[in-house]
Amino acid sequence: GVYRYLNNPDCWTGYLALYGLALMSQSWDLFFVALLSQGTSFIFLQFVEMPHMNKMYCHQIRKETEIEAMVQSIVRTHLKMAIENPELRELTHKMAQRVRRLRERIRKEVGPNKNHLCPF
Repeated sequence: GVYRYLNNPDCWTGYLALYGLALMSQSWDLFFVALLSQGTSFIFLQFVEMPHMNKMYCHQIRKETEIEAMVQSIVRTHLKMAIENPELRELTHKMAQRVRRLRERIRKEVGPNKNHLCPF
């Protein structure tokens, strides 16, 4: 079944109906209710259910499923490629230069007597 692929499928897929209703009704309130419900479910899982399961089954619970391992592998691979990308590195360098110039401009505009107003 689905437990072969996900440890807690209800935490992942159990709230899709609420998200679908939020989309169909175009309601931000319902979206935040769905988000809050799913978040509290994850919190309960992390702080109540997992410690109890570890205590009962002496750490015989699998740490990650096949899908989680696959997703983590894909994310690591793409993150590594993004970090090593020279174009991204150049873009990051240009953005850092712009931020430095903007900080200097703000310091000049604020003036020396008002340094306490400038957090930079």
